[in-house]
Amino acid sequence: MAAEVRAIVVGGGIVGASVALGLARRGWRVALYERARLGGASTALAAGVVSELTWDEQDRVWVAESRERYRRPPGGGESLFRRTGSLAWARGEDGRRLLAHADRLARAGVPQERPHAAALAARHSALRLEADGVGLVLPEDGVTDAAAYCRAAGREIVRLGGEVHEEAPCSLVRAEGGAVALALPDGTRRRAEVLVVAAGAWSARLLRALDLWAPLRPYRTQLAVVAHPRAADLWPGVFHDLVLDWYTVPEAGGRLLAGDGTESTESDPDAFRTQADAAFLESVARRLGARTGGGEDATLGRAYAGILTATPDRRPLLGPVPGEDGLWLAAGMNGFGVMRGPAVGEAMARWLAAGDEEAVGTACLPGRVSWEGPPAFPIRQGYTL
Repeated sequence: MAAEVRAIVVGGGIVGASVALGLARRGWRVALYERARLGGASTALAAGVVSELTWDEQDRVWVAESRERYRRPPGGGESLFRRTGSLAWARGEDGRRLLAHADRLARAGVPQERPHAAALAARHSALRLEADGVGLVLPEDGVTDAAAYCRAAGREIVRLGGEVHEEAPCSLVRAEGGAVALALPDGTRRRAEVLVVAAGAWSARLLRALDLWAPLRPYRTQLAVVAHPRAADLWPGVFHDLVLDWYTVPEAGGRLLAGDGTESTESDPDAFRTQADAAFLESVARRLGARTGGGEDATLGRAYAGILTATPDRRPLLGPVPGEDGLWLAAGMNGFGVMRGPAVGEAMARWLAAGDEEAVGTACLPGRVSWEGPPAFPIRQGYTL
């Protein structure tokens, strides 16, 4: 029989692994269950961007904390964060919003530059930008390997006396008295004082087995890796292009990871199309051409789709599930899972272990939005102004 644990966490992506790690570090005996491999699902498919350019101040604080945790991964070792800097480019109304965000970040002490198109063109000769656009450079932004962080978290949880179960698809069931238990692949059930659902796009399906309509909607996004002969003359860091509605992330060997093929319709996390669509690939080539004055020499590498989860107000659902004793939820990252994950996991652990509800804040409580019936709110990108 499995040893008794105080907390069970379902989902071994960046959020679930971080919640379990935070509890283990506070002396809780934890069991972490992942249906595949730690960090191997949505976390592994993410672009890895860590940027303080967020629309919500709480997110900015979480991003800054997560960045530091990526620099000091669980168990020690080399930093998993690579500082590249980021450039956001916008014009018109989006440009005015971008400058308003820049002012907010400046008040928070975030280092920044506000270069004009001519200055950027002088430094990056292949980059083509509109003369009436506005730019914001955040030099401390960068990219991380969140899947490696999950694996390191798993090793640390085990070192601290916890359990990590991979390739272990589970479900939720009602036990005696209405309490929630975990149904394991071998047919047995397991209970704990606290059960945290942190399974990303699969969270709503797990909760539906309990007749709960979580306000979560999974949606598909696409990315492609391209090589460009003048990559060294392009912007060398993360590029948020709010004019053409895409982003690029630098990769090794002069390659770029390009998105955003986000869809506004709900997708089945177990049956969505994992290959990128032809229309998305054409849009990547078109946008790259517009930004370089000719993308015909670019070559396409791998292209794929991942799955994200939306909430009605783009904030995550963090805390106890309404009306369910001992059942907690940490999901609905709206594409910010990598940027929020380590800090959100720490905040959830502080709440659970020390009663520090303010670590999460009321704006993210699951009960703030309706759980009545199938969710029908519109899906919006998380990463917008």
